[in-house]
Amino acid sequence: MKFSVFLGAVVAQTVFVQSHVVSLASSNGAVGSFNTTETLAADVHIARPGHKFANQDDPSSRHGADRGNSFVVEDEERVAPHLRHVTLHNHEPDTLLPEDSSTISNDSVVTARDLLQDSERKLSVATSTIGTFRPLDCNANLESASCSKTVTLPSGSSPLEIPCGQCYTFDSSLGTSVTIPGGINVKGKLRFAPDVQVTVSTPYVIVQGELEITTARTTISPENESVKFLLTGTSNILFKPTDSPNASVCDQQPNGTCNLGTKPFVVAGGRLNINTFPAGACKTHTPILGKILKRPEHDPLDFDSMRTLPESCPISGAIDYVQYDFEGGNLGNWTGHLGAFAILKDRALVVGGRKARWQGPLLDLTPMMPHLCLVPNQKYLLTARIKLDKADGSDHGLPTTCKYGQNDSQWYDHCPRIVSKVGKATGGDIARTKVHMIRTVAPNYGEWVVLSGEATWDEEELAADSTFFLLYIDEPEPGVDISLDFFKLSLPSANSYSDPNDLCGQLILNGDAEANGFNPYPVDKSDWHDRVMVLEEENGNKYFHLGSRGSSSTIVFPINPSCMDAGVTYTVSGRFRVHSDLAEDYYIYLRAQRPDESWFSRSIADCPGHAFSDGWVTCSGQFIVDTELASSIRVKWQHRFHDWRGGSYPVDYDDISIEYAHGYVEKLKVSADDVSCWGSNSEVHVASSTYYNFNSEAPNGFISTLGSKDNRNGGTVEISLNEPPSIPIISQDESSEFMTHVALLSRNVKIQGVDSDAEKGGYLQVLHTPDQLQTLVGVEFSKMGQLGTVDRFPLQIVWSGSIPGTIISMNSFRDGNFRCISIEGASNITISQNVANRNRGHCIYIGSLATYNTIRQNFVSETVSVSWSDKIEYEDDYNAAGFKLAYQPNDCDENIAIGNSHHGFKLYTPDRARLENGQSVSETVNRDPTTNKIVDVLYLNPREHQIGSFSRNVANSNGDSGFQILYNEQEEWNVFESLVAIKNRYRGIYMDQTFRGLIANSLFAENALYNVDIQWSDEIQLVDTSIRGISAETKTIVQSPYFNRPCVSSGFGSSDGYRMQTTVHRWDRTVDRWVYNGQEWTSQRYYGTNTGISLQNVHFSHFEHSDECISSVPITFNTDSMREGHWDYISSFKNVTFEGSNLMNAVAAWDEGVKDIVITDVDGSSDPSRKANTASSFVSNAQYLKGFAGGSCQEYSDGIAYCADTCLRTVTLRVDQTETSALSLRVTRISDGTQVTSSGIYHYDADPILSGYESNERQFSVSLPHGQYTMEFVDGDQTVWPRHAYETWEGVPSCDNYVISSDVTMVEPPLGADECKELIRNGDMSLGTTFWQHRGSRDDGNNLLQVVEGGGSAGTNAIGLFKRSWEYSGIGQNLDTRCFHENPGSYYEIVAWFKLEKDKIPQVCDRFSSDWNVRCPTITLKTVHYDDPEKEILDWDYDNYQAEVVLPNDSQSFNMIHGVFKIDEKYSNVNRAWIYAEMFDRSLDLIFDQFSVSMLEEACNTDFVRNGDFNTGYSSFWKPYSSRSKFRIVSMNGGYAMEVYEKPNKRDAVYQDLYIDNSCLAHKDRFKVTGKFKLKKKADGQEIRCNLAATDTIDECSSISLKAYSSSGDPFTRIADAVALASDAYDGWSLMAGVFTMNDLRFVDHTRMWIRMEGTHVDASVIYDDISITPIPKSCDNLILNHDFEDGSASFWVPQARDRIDVSVVSPGVQQSQYAILLQHSTSNRGFTFDQYLDTRCFVEGDNLTLEAHFRLLDKANLSTGLSCDPSSRDTGSADHCPTIRLTGRNCNEGNIDTVLWNQQPNAVWDANGFNYFMNSFTVSANLASCEESYIRLAYGLPEGAAMLVDNLQIVSS
Repeated sequence: MKFSVFLGAVVAQTVFVQSHVVSLASSNGAVGSFNTTETLAADVHIARPGHKFANQDDPSSRHGADRGNSFVVEDEERVAPHLRHVTLHNHEPDTLLPEDSSTISNDSVVTARDLLQDSERKLSVATSTIGTFRPLDCNANLESASCSKTVTLPSGSSPLEIPCGQCYTFDSSLGTSVTIPGGINVKGKLRFAPDVQVTVSTPYVIVQGELEITTARTTISPENESVKFLLTGTSNILFKPTDSPNASVCDQQPNGTCNLGTKPFVVAGGRLNINTFPAGACKTHTPILGKILKRPEHDPLDFDSMRTLPESCPISGAIDYVQYDFEGGNLGNWTGHLGAFAILKDRALVVGGRKARWQGPLLDLTPMMPHLCLVPNQKYLLTARIKLDKADGSDHGLPTTCKYGQNDSQWYDHCPRIVSKVGKATGGDIARTKVHMIRTVAPNYGEWVVLSGEATWDEEELAADSTFFLLYIDEPEPGVDISLDFFKLSLPSANSYSDPNDLCGQLILNGDAEANGFNPYPVDKSDWHDRVMVLEEENGNKYFHLGSRGSSSTIVFPINPSCMDAGVTYTVSGRFRVHSDLAEDYYIYLRAQRPDESWFSRSIADCPGHAFSDGWVTCSGQFIVDTELASSIRVKWQHRFHDWRGGSYPVDYDDISIEYAHGYVEKLKVSADDVSCWGSNSEVHVASSTYYNFNSEAPNGFISTLGSKDNRNGGTVEISLNEPPSIPIISQDESSEFMTHVALLSRNVKIQGVDSDAEKGGYLQVLHTPDQLQTLVGVEFSKMGQLGTVDRFPLQIVWSGSIPGTIISMNSFRDGNFRCISIEGASNITISQNVANRNRGHCIYIGSLATYNTIRQNFVSETVSVSWSDKIEYEDDYNAAGFKLAYQPNDCDENIAIGNSHHGFKLYTPDRARLENGQSVSETVNRDPTTNKIVDVLYLNPREHQIGSFSRNVANSNGDSGFQILYNEQEEWNVFESLVAIKNRYRGIYMDQTFRGLIANSLFAENALYNVDIQWSDEIQLVDTSIRGISAETKTIVQSPYFNRPCVSSGFGSSDGYRMQTTVHRWDRTVDRWVYNGQEWTSQRYYGTNTGISLQNVHFSHFEHSDECISSVPITFNTDSMREGHWDYISSFKNVTFEGSNLMNAVAAWDEGVKDIVITDVDGSSDPSRKANTASSFVSNAQYLKGFAGGSCQEYSDGIAYCADTCLRTVTLRVDQTETSALSLRVTRISDGTQVTSSGIYHYDADPILSGYESNERQFSVSLPHGQYTMEFVDGDQTVWPRHAYETWEGVPSCDNYVISSDVTMVEPPLGADECKELIRNGDMSLGTTFWQHRGSRDDGNNLLQVVEGGGSAGTNAIGLFKRSWEYSGIGQNLDTRCFHENPGSYYEIVAWFKLEKDKIPQVCDRFSSDWNVRCPTITLKTVHYDDPEKEILDWDYDNYQAEVVLPNDSQSFNMIHGVFKIDEKYSNVNRAWIYAEMFDRSLDLIFDQFSVSMLEEACNTDFVRNGDFNTGYSSFWKPYSSRSKFRIVSMNGGYAMEVYEKPNKRDAVYQDLYIDNSCLAHKDRFKVTGKFKLKKKADGQEIRCNLAATDTIDECSSISLKAYSSSGDPFTRIADAVALASDAYDGWSLMAGVFTMNDLRFVDHTRMWIRMEGTHVDASVIYDDISITPIPKSCDNLILNHDFEDGSASFWVPQARDRIDVSVVSPGVQQSQYAILLQHSTSNRGFTFDQYLDTRCFVEGDNLTLEAHFRLLDKANLSTGLSCDPSSRDTGSADHCPTIRLTGRNCNEGNIDTVLWNQQPNAVWDANGFNYFMNSFTVSANLASCEESYIRLAYGLPEGAAMLVDNLQIVSS
């Protein structure tokens, strides 16, 4: 029931019909015919997998060479009209070549370089014009062919060709390394022996027959490698097949050869049978169940050990050699140094009387035998505490000379130092500075300061023959006393060395500053001019101090690099105090030196910002030693501020520590079965357990080779890793939900692109090969794919149709240049258990028209994006996903995507399919080339396809979203089940523009921005799902700065749970659904429910934080996409629970303008307090939402309240935004009078552009429980009306008892007497743009509605719309809908004065053109109304052409737009009416001067025609009847007339709607219709007189017709014709005249009525004037109009047939009157008459009437000669009877009347030379009185050869 058809380069989706066969045929591929016997009751749908050609083995279904890509649905009647397909190229469908059209003996395979130079530029790699490859005919018996023959390598550059129909074996006799420079062309079958081990280097492999590789090896390891293909070369490979049936497949390619590009491995009509993954339970990837840690062992010799004074020293074993504190009052061996005096004062040594810089405290160590106690080159610590004072006591507290110096370049100028001086008997004493103070730490006068450092003495200094050994302090300028209260020379203490029992237990020595007194050893400094000081707090605690820092200055702790063991985890800690008033953040890092002596840094702890007022702040973290640190030769602890400003602040340090946490991961515990085939030294990949990193410091995965495997109980095994992992690993023992996986990368069979062209590797492609089952199992692809090149992916199946049974499984894809697996135009393929690591672009890609494929249990990791410049057209590999499904349906289950640069899974559905050549497919009409009849239309809209199965997929640690699901608009539900998304950089799942999506049984946790983000998606369900914030465990494992951390790292959010949309994407969504009823397809419209999302059994946890993640909340609201800021995303909760007090951040939504959140708790089960019993609601904490609550409303944090036992439904009223900001909506509950007042929702009052956008209406919303209410708008206490207000009812809430529209009454205040006379406010623009709005776009850079000061026609203000964004941008205004409601049937006249400008230059538009460049603006009335009585469905109508430009419109100033509209039934019920100008060139500015919509007085007892004399000078009220009719206003004799100079046919001149008060009309009312016209030849403008008898010549006359529309029918009639005129009465104008009687009640009851000028020839232009329809008052004095013809016309008389009776007005008439009528028949048929319709209202039963007339008979041959007749003759058939008059009645009660009235004058005598009196009296019978029509008829039976004059007729009472 479901199938795909291969169509050369097209795969077609087919349809389901009832028990009917549908065939799809292609001119370049295949035909599929399917018997769909399943009966579908209602619709067409996509079935589930099971999919095979019903006739795939039928050879009749195959065609040969391709000559086009058209195909047809052979039974078009049964194919749904919305299922369409496409045509490619311009080949006719029947241009087919026979299968064996040509054969060539040998294939031609050459490189492009052999044929063309500059091949990269000239050759195309496009495959769309390559035909279909079929199995070679010569391989018909290939399955039975013996494989006993072995391959012999070709010589030189010849290819290895396997003959067609034969099988060859490639065995080990050829060696382990083979180079075939000529390539491999497999026509027959090439089999690799199972035991072969060989590397084959070749530029290409082409498989037209079969390639078989199998192996019996049970483990995967380097020693078990079997076949390795190395694809080489940089030349394009050109392939021309020669064997049948494929000889012409490449004919459409340049030079008739298929360009396969470089390094191709192509299947062209053949098949692959590669199955080398060991059989059994072994898998390609498996979860890590546990991990075994190992603590490294270290050699003590690599560490310094503690030293004491040597045994030769009198105080051996001690570490303190010299120490003085002068507490005992003894100077010891201290003196003042050669002339300076030394005294004890305040328990300190003071040296005064200094007259030279070198004088100061001096200690003679000679008696202490330094040569016995000090060891050469041993490091000793010198510490002295000194004070400097001016001898005269001055400058106390001021900086010493040392502090500022006398020379800026002298850092040591006058700064104290400790000098060692050793005397030599032979002379040449040795004096060396051991410690020297630097100015940056120098004191003020009177301050004590520590002078400390490290010192060493060499062998010369410690020689036994030294005569003395002195230490002294000198250098301050003379006159400065030096005080000393502490001095010490010692070895470092034990705490300065690593613990010998735990060498790497603590890497920081003396981190607490307590080890060596005030000497900071072993702490160093980063800059030479820095000095680290040890200070002491009042409590005796010592700490390090670094003052006067440079921008990057830091203290430095040396770390023994021996402790840098890869994979070991250390804990970092320290206390810091920053001397800054501002909070400064910083980080701790290791600075390390590589073996090549270059340096690098590694951040190990990021520290929160703090100021001095915060005191001591602890910073801590953990880090894992990576491989680069492990290889370093020097390592130092340092710290740095993130901001350069931190460089000026002193910093205190204490308790600095790097402590061993745990060892490296030595082994992984995994399932024994899963890794049963994983061998030693095979490579494995461990996936990330942290957040994605874009830098190399923290890799997103780890690769190692395997060591041993140790079996354990319970079916597990421990596999050892030869390289310790340097990334955190979470195993199942720690978390079954968060555990990561290990994947096997190695395979025994490899296909690899060589390194010569790093980004242009090889590719394996199944090319246009349908019906051939492909098996590709157990292959390692590396360095494959060609970056930025279409159809050059590592493994691709290209447009090969349905190939069920094809399997791509257990393969490995590594370091690929462009994607991994790509399927396009192919179906029914299984892609399973593949592993991919470190490839570029989308890894597993399912592209256009690829359907019903199964993607299962694949593992993709560390996919990276390509650059923008390397992307291919229409694709987005620059945002790479592990899995991208760009077409549906396909099944995607149990896959894993970890650590990919952007998305784990991307389901992006384009709006149309793309064919192989890149052509987009929306719809294509296929026509029969002979008849041009449409054969079929197939529509391919992928967004309407239901997806396949999508379940149990895992997406962790990806660089953007775990799951990105975009653009699904199908009617059926798409199900996303059992998904896991953890630690993705931005979103766990991101769903956008999706309709009816169900997310079920899923876990979304610790995703750094939002766990669930659903945007612009309606009718969504989220059920049985857990959503979690950041756990403490995760904070621990990612606390190192080189890991990205949620809530901290740049671009990372606080891991909110669910970001909830605030507005429905598509209000009143409609879906047109095609349904087949057995005979035809019909469209049924389905309406959406206007609902958002339903959450059921959803649990939120881990959103309570007191640290950097404190802002994390379970639910936040998307105010970025909130439209007007109103909540209408109607949603429901059921059993939604929250761990902790955080619920949802409604405050943030409120601050952004969303203040009316309402979420229904279906049954009260989501009540945080667990007290609700029935449907309840979460609402924004606002009184107008809580005022009608049925139960209590409990307030919670962040602006949300829970109203128990209250089911609310929201109704929103949209009103005109102009001058309504002060209004409020007052809602009153009728039952108890409770009132709630709601303010408007609007964000644009301060923005004149956005507030001027007509769709940006102000909104008022209120949420109501069940009840009866009134609503009214108030300004203060006064009820007002905001010009319009219409209700939009939000979707039905998920509760049983809710308010509906009929429960609410909208109060419209009454109108004043004249309020509806004029509907436009500020029509003269005196108030600027007030009340005016624009239509165009929301873009604030366009559609600028502005005042044009002084721009009006009289110098007044005008308004203009500038920078219009499209043709439909215009100016308009909302009209007061009350005037529509209260004035049904009324007419309104639109008059607007406008001009168009471009760059301020006036432009003239063309009234009759539809070309956007020149067309004129028109007026449109946009109305809003309800489609249903429940007001659930709103509809918008755009009624165009309500007014149009009138002529003339060539003014450089303002021109008129004019029109009239009627408030008909639709308009009388509108809820909004916005009138505006639109539809003209977007580049023009529109300026309005005056605009009026005023009530039009309906005609009553007056002329019905308006502007019939055109004396206004404009064509107002008149319109062209046809779009091709054209007219203009012309000047005529001081007045104006209208000339129609262009029309497509004689009917299509101009017309006018008549605006008549129907109440003024009555049955049988009569109207006089007149008008005049003149004709001109279009060719030369010559005037011509109309010919009354002409019917299709240029002199044909005009006429007037009348059309009416009514509920009972639409009558049409001619009401005036051209009439005869006397020659002296003709002034160049012809006259139309007629009498119209409303005998037809449909005219009386009309809803619309118009007249039309028509009848003139298309080659003539016609000028009209004085068109009029006026009532004829009832008068029975004389029933005949124009009875005496004295106006010189035959007006109101109608010839029965213009071409059968001639009518003339002649002179004189009877009794010398001016005119009479001359009648004569123009044919021998004497039955045609000259008639006038009578007023039947004057026929009253019993009345006596007399008909009088005057006649004369003339000779037609000589009209000057009279004829005689016999007055006594009563036979109209006789030749001598005298003239008669016939009285005719129609539609009479007792039958029609046709009475001949004879002359009743007694004794009548006929006078041949004069007029003869005629008289007939008759009594009106009942039947005559009942007739609907009555008329008299003249000239009936007029004797042949006679003409008749008639005059002075009348019917009067007797």
